[in-house]
Amino acid sequence: MMINNLIEFLSSYGKLSDRSVEILLNHNIIKHYKKNDVLLAEGQYATECYFVLKGCLRSYYLTDDEEKTTAFFIENEAITPVSYATNKPSKYFISCLEDAIVTIGNKTTTKSILSKYPEINQLFININEEQLASSRESLDSYINLSPENRFKKLVDERPDLIQRVPQYHLASYLGIKPQSLSRIKKRIIKNT
Repeated sequence: MMINNLIEFLSSYGKLSDRSVEILLNHNIIKHYKKNDVLLAEGQYATECYFVLKGCLRSYYLTDDEEKTTAFFIENEAITPVSYATNKPSKYFISCLEDAIVTIGNKTTTKSILSKYPEINQLFININEEQLASSRESLDSYINLSPENRFKKLVDERPDLIQRVPQYHLASYLGIKPQSLSRIKKRIIKNT
């Protein structure tokens, strides 16, 4: 059952009682999306956060009619749009690169659960801390590494994306043109 992925993910951040598992199962909504569906568009107010059970999603900005990919999300990853936390219009899009199944949370349900069940509250704090650290690390890598080293790091840390994500999206994520990514790949293959 797909929802077990969510329970396993949350349990990796701390112990969940049987009662907490039951509460989470009763409050989470599972939704199916098709490839290219947009979960959040620029200018919209995010009213939901997500947990990917199946599929691959990405976030991106539109700058001068060009898409700039900022992140990829795959199975067992949480997505909390900035707009969800700030109550401001989103500055970016979140869309599906593959058919996807996600659980959806909203502020009302989340606040209710967190106020009643402190152990779940602590799990959310732990998850948010890890997401913040991961975002910071990604930004630091982007600033401090060359495009070739960013690509090598991506291959080392998230090799699944190389097979699942079109090259032009990977290039955008790395901050380079697809032709440059092709040259980097050839150089790496030649040197191995």
